Amino acid sequence: MKRRDFIVQSLSGIALASCGQSGRPYSPLGSSDKRSLEVWWEKPYYPEERDAVELIFKETERRTGIKSNITYITTISRVELNAVQAKVLGSGVAPDIYYGAGGLSSLVPKLLRKNRLAAVDDIISPLKDKFVAGVIDNVTYREGDSKSKAIMAIPLAYHGVYIHYWKDLLEAINNISSPPEIPTAWHDFWDLWKRNHRLARKEGFSQIYGIGLPMSANSSDTGNIFKLFLDAYGIRIIDESGKLMLNEKSQRKLLTNALADYTGFYKEKYVPPNSTEWTDAENNIQFLKYNTLMTANPTLSIPGSQSLDEATYYDRMGSVTWPNGLDGKPLQSVLQVRQLVIFNNKSTKQAKIVISSMLKDVGLDKLLEGSQGRYLPVFKSSEISPFWNDTNDTHIQVAKKTVEFFRQPYMVENEAYSEVINQRVWSEAIEDVALGKLSSELAADQAVERVMDIFDQWN
Repeated sequence: MKRRDFIVQSLSGIALASCGQSGRPYSPLGSSDKRSLEVWWEKPYYPEERDAVELIFKETERRTGIKSNITYITTISRVELNAVQAKVLGSGVAPDIYYGAGGLSSLVPKLLRKNRLAAVDDIISPLKDKFVAGVIDNVTYREGDSKSKAIMAIPLAYHGVYIHYWKDLLEAINNISSPPEIPTAWHDFWDLWKRNHRLARKEGFSQIYGIGLPMSANSSDTGNIFKLFLDAYGIRIIDESGKLMLNEKSQRKLLTNALADYTGFYKEKYVPPNSTEWTDAENNIQFLKYNTLMTANPTLSIPGSQSLDEATYYDRMGSVTWPNGLDGKPLQSVLQVRQLVIFNNKSTKQAKIVISSMLKDVGLDKLLEGSQGRYLPVFKSSEISPFWNDTNDTHIQVAKKTVEFFRQPYMVENEAYSEVINQRVWSEAIEDVALGKLSSELAADQAVERVMDIFDQWN
């Protein structure tokens, strides 16, 4: 079996795999096997990542004497994510420690309002100088009903949204020996992929689509990618004081244009027709099957999946930073931090002991390296590792450059925006426009009204 075939199959079967060495099933809800601490952990993509998680908790048990039962959760579809969130927010069994994907960061403000999370200033504050810029601010929120702020989550990794493309396909389509230069102007950038889509069809590549962006509300990637379109069009949803700006007439017009731009790829048939049904894994799969020339993804999981195939990783696949916004200026990356939270319960003290021990463990470096560099390290000391500084590894170098210039997510400025993410307001608007259910204008108006309602209800 070829390496690429193996990766594609493993990605498409992501919710069905099991943790080989431990024998624990991957479950969206939890385990009945009780130990001192219940840990829910986002399901690892790779065996090396899983092994690092197991080793870290074995080491913390050895040092602290506190046992942990790890349950791997899957949130790859909207149904799975909603099930996990309902379990955590409900009155049923919840974990003591929870490390999750983007769905967790948008869940944190709700948990804070219910006083479900423990502040972790006592763990993080002594280490503040060791973290890279921005990640501590990303996990600092108002504590419950208090107006004072506290550090409410442990940052373990961070990332932006990255763009990948097939260099060898561009060469074959254009009959050239090296891939063409990628434009940095917004419209020129997207026109490149449209032009090569048309050229691919003329050259007999009948299954290749120029652009592999999701159009589905079932994929969290849709909203993550669209954030860059919002910023490219100069849309400011919340000001620095946390005030909602989206209801201004000028912002609505810009939103209409951004929706028309994004969904235009689908309407003009530059995107696979089933992209309105994709889950988070599907844009990866379609790209790795050579069905799309380019795609965007909020981790480095796509090149990471090919790391053992050096020809593909280094020579055939490329990564590139986002084009400039419509004003010609570089886009800010929306800083996304992978967080670990400790629940406020009778086991909080033990959980803090375990996590404090974990943060002293070099196994955290192995965790990120085992993830094939999907996420970037939050510790300054880790950044100097050879793994992150291989100049031949353009994927990691582009990822580092992408997040150099960043802004915090809107929910850091106003927690109400977390519910906009949870309800997938932008993703649903995109799917409705792509499928012809709504015009861009009506979808923009409805999205703005939904956001305003969410803010009113939250406050």
